[in-house]
Amino acid sequence: MNQRTELIDRLVAVQPRLRRRLIDAMGPSVREAGAEFHGMTVHQLEVLRRLLECDGMTMRGVADVLSVGPSGATQLVDRLEQRGLVTRERDPEDRRVQRVLPTQRARDAGSSFATRLRTALDDVAAVLDEDELRTYVELSERVAGADVASHLGERRTA
Repeated sequence: MNQRTELIDRLVAVQPRLRRRLIDAMGPSVREAGAEFHGMTVHQLEVLRRLLECDGMTMRGVADVLSVGPSGATQLVDRLEQRGLVTRERDPEDRRVQRVLPTQRARDAGSSFATRLRTALDDVAAVLDEDELRTYVELSERVAGADVASHLGERRTA
């Protein structure tokens, strides 16, 4: 077995342990903060995450995020609306366009969950010094193919 294959095998083996450590560190308080989102599909959670990040988007944007047609996006938004997590409004500049906006309930639940998740991640990462953590974050961003640091900077200045 070559070294790369062995490293990939180690990575596969460690993933469940990493998830378990994070879940354990999250404890009941984070799970309670996330209870608002219990029973939601991955697609619903992804759309809600994007809505919270962007403070809303058009129905076309929702469809694009999911790579589905307008009817699929409508069904998903209907379910989020039934949970009281989003509302729909007509765009004031183009009445044909419908905007989907997160409710205050969604914002509060998302904020509480994010705060508690950050604390749990800090606990899990406590085994790393600052340089090791920086390397871990930079490598994770690289593997994810995301320049998260610049994205966070854009969001802070917006």
